[in-house]
Amino acid sequence: MKEIKATYRRSARDQAPVLPFYDTDLRELSVTGEVILRLPVQARSLAAALTALQAAGWKARVPKPLACRPGGNDPHHLAIAAYKLNDRQELIDFHADDGALRWNWRVRLASRRFDTTQQTGQVG
Repeated sequence: MKEIKATYRRSARDQAPVLPFYDTDLRELSVTGEVILRLPVQARSLAAALTALQAAGWKARVPKPLACRPGGNDPHHLAIAAYKLNDRQELIDFHADDGALRWNWRVRLASRRFDTTQQTGQVG
């Protein structure tokens, strides 16, 4: 897995968290400028889910992210979308939660003040 390095240090004046960014035109999900996922044109439900998260400012829980898709209110469709998003990248963990989509980091991002290898227990 490629290590993503944050481009800034948190300080008292800089409290902005690192958030993913989904580019709807390029269909790319990136973190700190590094692309972690490219969606094919056929992945309309996945694109709709990421678009909803981006529009919500990457809140921890977004209700009904697939409402714009046919059958999007079906919890099974959302669960499949979360599974496919998890299967295609290794940095973010997506969960279907009672008609809403939740996300959190699988590993912490490396920064000047934080060493990812110590947190995950991986060496080298």
